Formats: sequence, structure tokens, C-alpha cells
Amino acid sequence: MKNNCLCIIINWNASQDTLNTIDSLKIQSYIFFDIVVVDNHSTDNSLKHLHEYSNNFQHKNIKLFTIFSSKNLGFAGGVNLVLKNFTKYKYYWLLNNDAVPKTDCLENLLTTLVGKKYSFCSSVIINYYDRQKLESFGLGRHIPYTGKSFLYGKNHSISCIKSTPSVDSSFYYLSGASLLVDNHIINEIGLMNEDYFMYAEEKDWQFRAKKKGLKIGISPNSLVYHKKSSSFKNNRHMYYYYLTRSNIIFENIFFGLIAKFTSTFIISISTIFKPISLKCKIYTFKGIFDAYKFLN
Repeated sequence: MKNNCLCIIINWNASQDTLNTIDSLKIQSYIFFDIVVVDNHSTDNSLKHLHEYSNNFQHKNIKLFTIFSSKNLGFAGGVNLVLKNFTKYKYYWLLNNDAVPKTDCLENLLTTLVGKKYSFCSSVIINYYDRQKLESFGLGRHIPYTGKSFLYGKNHSISCIKSTPSVDSSFYYLSGASLLVDNHIINEIGLMNEDYFMYAEEKDWQFRAKKKGLKIGISPNSLVYHKKSSSFKNNRHMYYYYLTRSNIIFENIFFGLIAKFTSTFIISISTIFKPISLKCKIYTFKGIFDAYKFLN
């Protein structure tokens, strides 16, 4: 059987996590897939490690491709780079570089997506360090006019997996930590929106798909253990900057001018009282400013 799925992993200054994830993919029960790693212009020793690993990679069925970008394209830009250049695949599996999928993860994702005729299908995300606890059902809900979203099932016991929630609401979206995508969506709704750079891009993609009547859903038997080692673990202020900037842009695109202003107000007030560092608060407001600058 010809490989019909491509797993896309974006690396930025975290090659050890990335290589651990690739190792876990070698033992997937479904083997008709390939892997591509995009290094987003890392500034550590990622290039060296990825080169060495790629040169020594061996698997009887899986091919490993590596792309080294000359600049940081952001998550959406990295994914789009792959989608533009690897067009022969029927399915694309977006997988975080700090995620370790259970052996039957991809097999169950594919079974659910094909059987339910989904365009997007997510795994259930489990805390890597406490495997009795959910990070989420792989599902989030955006709250319009607030600039806020929340994850379903966060910190709940894994026993809750049996009661995976419905995704019927138009405000639901799937996590990008382990997200299987049918390639027909590229023709129907286009690529990811690179204006976000980071955060909200998978939410935007799915909201556009649902406007076209396409379906999204969770595969409750597809499990991923997620380390959640943020790209900004040593630069927390940049997390707040990009999250804020992206959410303001998202509100403006999908809910209009009033939503842009109301979400700005709510984010501003909550930031003032949030127990975070002064630097994080400053960069939150910088995110608002840059979002307005971009939208104007």
C-alpha cells in the first residue's frame, strides 16, 4: 500500500523533544505514513541534531524528510510550507513536537475521520507527566467578544474519556496538538492563515471549514501524551504577546469590529488583575497594540 498520510512536525529550539516524538512514531500500528520535520530557523544546535538523526534514520516503510527554513515562519507558515510542497498525500497529521502518541493513535484517528466523514479529527490529549489526567479532550471552545477560549476536560481524570463531548456548537474547535486533516480542505478553504504567526491559526482554519459545512470531531480512542513544553518557557512574556495579538485578530476576522473592541477591553482588564509579571503585562498590551497596527 502506498503511504497516504504525512505527519508534520514543527521544530524550534527543541530538537530533543522532536527526536523523541519521531522515535515514538516508528512503532505506530498504522505504518503507511511518512514524516516531515520543519526546523523554523532554530538558534540552538537543532540543525546538527536533526541532520545527524535524519542521516541515520531507518524504517522499512516510513520516510523522514527534513526542511530547514531560513527564517522563523511561525506554526502556520511552517505547516503551509509542507502543504505547498508535499501534495501527494491524502491526509496530513499535525503533531506537536513535544507529543508522544500512543501506538494506535494514528490508526484510530484515521478510522474515525474516514468513518465519520470528518475534515478535521483530533486525538484526546493526556498529560505526559501525570497520565491519569487529561490536558483536554482535544477540544476547545471560543467565547465570542471576549478574546478568550478554554479547553474541555482540562485536568479531569482520564476516566472522562468515555464521555467525550459533542462538537456541534459552531464555537468549538479542535486542538492542534494532534490533528488529522483531509487534504480536500486545501482546495475548499485554502491553507492556514499565516497572519497569526502563532496561536489561533488552527481555530481559524476550522472556523472557515465549518462555514463551508465541513465537519470536525474527536477520536476518543486516539490518545497522545503531551509534555506541553512551551516554546516560550524561558520567555513567558512572548507567549502573552502572541496569544493576545492572535486573539484580537481572530475576533476581528470572525466577529467584526465590535468584537475587536469588547475583547480588547476584557483582555485589558483581566491583564491588570492577573497575577503575572510586569513584563508579561507590558507584552500583553504590546500584543494588543500590534494587532491593531496589523488590522489597520
